[in-house]
Amino acid sequence: MTRDGNPSYWDPHFATERWGGIVAPPAMLETWLMPLEWSPWRQRHRPRLPARIPLPGRSMINGGNDAVFHREVRVGGPVVGRGGAGECLRTSSRRGLGDGHFVETLSVFSNQDGAVVAEVRNTLFRFTPRDGT
Repeated sequence: MTRDGNPSYWDPHFATERWGGIVAPPAMLETWLMPLEWSPWRQRHRPRLPARIPLPGRSMINGGNDAVFHREVRVGGPVVGRGGAGECLRTSSRRGLGDGHFVETLSVFSNQDGAVVAEVRNTLFRFTPRDGT
């Protein structure tokens, strides 16, 4: 979300009248809450959920993302993801770029009051490329 001039994100007067204060751009939700795969304080990196599912394939390509926003996220209000980095909803085998699986995950995000802010479903294709690379 760069160069978005929506006054909800920039204009305190407009945002206060409309939302009760400056709100965060909805599309940033996953970016802010995405767990780090690596940090200098952790001995081993922790791959994101789709890479931890015991399926073959070492390459991934995102196939889609569907988000439902239930309420605004106000600047300064903490947001937490339930279930860590999400939960795996479904996998299915396919051939296309190579032998692999579609992996669908769900992440649910809540505000400091426990109210659900958003639900995000993500589908990616995890595969081993046909050319063996």
